[in-house]
Amino acid sequence: MGHKVVVFDISVVRALWETRVKKHKAWQKKEAERLEKSALEKYILELPDSLKEQTHLKEWYIHSTLIQIIPTYIELFQAMKILDLPKNQITCLPAEIGRLKNLKELNVSFNHLKSIPPELGDCEHLERLDCSGNLDLMDLPFELSNLKQVTFVDISANKFSSVPICVLRMCRLQWLDISSNNLS
Repeated sequence: MGHKVVVFDISVVRALWETRVKKHKAWQKKEAERLEKSALEKYILELPDSLKEQTHLKEWYIHSTLIQIIPTYIELFQAMKILDLPKNQITCLPAEIGRLKNLKELNVSFNHLKSIPPELGDCEHLERLDCSGNLDLMDLPFELSNLKQVTFVDISANKFSSVPICVLRMCRLQWLDISSNNLS
């Protein structure tokens, strides 16, 4: 009794793999089209308008959501002291944030901010500012020099090439983190 040797035509194996690759590429294309048409991909997520009725709130803690926009009606929250918004998808802050005269703490770390509105300099009671981890943030507006109560500033993990002038003019500053930037 001898051994049987199985012989395959390599073109059969090649055809099998080419079919699988074609099916996988077709699935990838279909999945990409599905995601492109997805409402979630095109819908800009923001806070509901019904929040306007809660103007007595003094603190907002909104962490790790898909929120992209802070609404302009934020100016209605005159009692606001703490605005803690880390790890969201926020791309810009409204100029109206400068009307929060009682704001003491602003944390917008690990979002997608590319700039900070100059109007933030009108928040005369601000003590803590955390803009770390926005990756594309390159500068702070000079108007933040008006923040005379600030003791804590964290602008680490951004794209600052130098220490912003406004930070150097914050007379009560005690803690500054500017690590992991493009400082030369």
